[in-house]
Amino acid sequence: MPDGTPVSHTDYERPSQARGRGEYSTLITYDEHRQKTGFGSVASRFDSGIELTHPAPDIEALRQTTHLTGQLHQYNRDRSDREWPYANDGTTLYDLTVLDVMEKALAVEDLSPDSLDVPTRRFKVVFLKNARQPATHKGFYEYILDSDPVLTELGYSGASDLPGYETLRVASEDKLPSELSDVEQNAFDAAVIRAVYAVYRNGIAVPATVGDAYGFEAVTPPLSERSVRRTDKKTALRNWVRLLFEETTHPLTFHRSRPRTDFQQYIGVFAASALYGCGVQAVADVADYNYPRDNIPKGSGIGKYIRSDALPLNDPQAALANTENQTITAQFDAVHRATLQLADKRGFFAEPRSLAVDLYRIEWTGVENDVTINRPPKSENDTRSEWTYAVLGIIDTEARFTLGTRWLPDKSKYPSAVTELTPVVVDFVDVEALYADSEMVSGALIDAFRKIAGSNWAVRAPNHTVIKQLKSFTPENHTGYVPAVAWKTSPKPAAVSYSYDSSNPSLIEFTARDLKQADPGDIEDQTNIFDFTGTEASAEDLPATLTEQFDDPASLSGVGDTSTHAAYLTDRSLPERSGGGIHFPYYQRWAIEETMNQISNDFMPMINSSNEKLRLYGVNISILLQNWHTLINRAPSPELALRLDVTHQELLRAIEDVAFSDPA
Repeated sequence: MPDGTPVSHTDYERPSQARGRGEYSTLITYDEHRQKTGFGSVASRFDSGIELTHPAPDIEALRQTTHLTGQLHQYNRDRSDREWPYANDGTTLYDLTVLDVMEKALAVEDLSPDSLDVPTRRFKVVFLKNARQPATHKGFYEYILDSDPVLTELGYSGASDLPGYETLRVASEDKLPSELSDVEQNAFDAAVIRAVYAVYRNGIAVPATVGDAYGFEAVTPPLSERSVRRTDKKTALRNWVRLLFEETTHPLTFHRSRPRTDFQQYIGVFAASALYGCGVQAVADVADYNYPRDNIPKGSGIGKYIRSDALPLNDPQAALANTENQTITAQFDAVHRATLQLADKRGFFAEPRSLAVDLYRIEWTGVENDVTINRPPKSENDTRSEWTYAVLGIIDTEARFTLGTRWLPDKSKYPSAVTELTPVVVDFVDVEALYADSEMVSGALIDAFRKIAGSNWAVRAPNHTVIKQLKSFTPENHTGYVPAVAWKTSPKPAAVSYSYDSSNPSLIEFTARDLKQADPGDIEDQTNIFDFTGTEASAEDLPATLTEQFDDPASLSGVGDTSTHAAYLTDRSLPERSGGGIHFPYYQRWAIEETMNQISNDFMPMINSSNEKLRLYGVNISILLQNWHTLINRAPSPELALRLDVTHQELLRAIEDVAFSDPA
């Protein structure tokens, strides 16, 4: 059972019999959470813990912390159970402490028996009865009739002094309620609830009927969120959204001189667009069924502000416009950093993390122009033009944050885009490894990888000649290794081929010269390198490395077949680092595909514009919300410390609700 968030508690409603001064701290004990498998130590990822003070501001706030009350109860019960004057079994001790805190609870609700035309003893009896939640009045009467300490506290000298059964029934069920106004009755009921919570959180057992009615039994430690009210989980999610609005979105601005709309409302529009699958201009007509229309910004204004010359896309556009206004790229860099700072405070980057770089594309069916990148069509009617973005993210499941993105107006910008994202890595992440696929791997891109990860990078090698040679000449169940291959960068990277169906493969080290001298011709058109000769292979057909190590290398399975091995470029050296240590971790790279699927399909607002600024804005908004989703599902919620399991639809709905219900 994981221990997690600390709770610091100050209690001004303590029973006089309780131990200590009412100021103490404890750790929340959580039950295992099956949905969090693979997310790491979720329970321990808190910022500064929870601070509770009682009396609570209102009854709803008190009920929202029922799960925390259960933790306080267990802590106080463990340290005080042997010190009570009566058995802690939900009977006499409970009754006496309820009556002890009654006046404090009434004072919070601004109600006093002295101001009411109700006999004090009768008032106390009714208060205790409500606090015990008896099944029947007869049972309650017989119970207190048999408890001298309780009778004394109620003001009766003994059982003979207690009014008769019917007299007490009429007094508790008819007279007292009729003698209170509606306001006074509500205050009375609230005071009873406050008293029950005060007694329970101080370690005193409650009657079974009370435990069931108040939900105390369900939240007995260790805490399982399955037992927490749905309304409290919704509150916890709203708390997250409010915190994230407050802590991460301040850098966003349209550079308007007198903005009348808070930016969280604009984010609400984007979230609603993603949730309902409608354009931002249509959001008001959808959302005003639930929210005042005045709280919902017009979508047409958003497009106008983003397209405005006052909001440049990036530094080159800002220089061209001769403006010092912060660019879209710079604003979102700051926003993503703010989110990562929250994650950093919660320990997400305490350990080295694995990263991946990939290209994210959005098909463009409009007129082809110079702001999209064309790819070869897969079919006659296939879309060729794509909005293309470089994306850098963490691929470890427990910290799957996207670190940033850059728009690529053309392929040559890929290396510089990755380089621009390097500072955020330096500031937040110790890099375990960096992975990328084989697309557009140039020497300049490798240089960018080195700036981020040093020598701890690996990419799937493009099928250049030297790579085809390496795969072709590496036998099955062997790892091929070339310490240096020419790739328009210095130092030259290494190339590694790893057998797909292999266990503990042996290492064969080639040189690029070896492979080149033994070049078998067009490897792509062959299954075996000797198919084109029609004759037995001679030693000259093979690299010297093979002929030196094997008696009959041409007969080895896999030799001449490029499909048996995966190939990688890396700065890692073998045998100091195993080939398997490159091959198998590389497949973790696919996690960034899942991230990009979230960005594309879960959080992306509906933007079909041909304007590159609107497109980049939408992608960054989606990354912002994806990062929020990652954080929310991997750390205890603020104020309530609940481990939430939130779908993307729930998050979008909560963002809309906070943005349009309580705009700043």
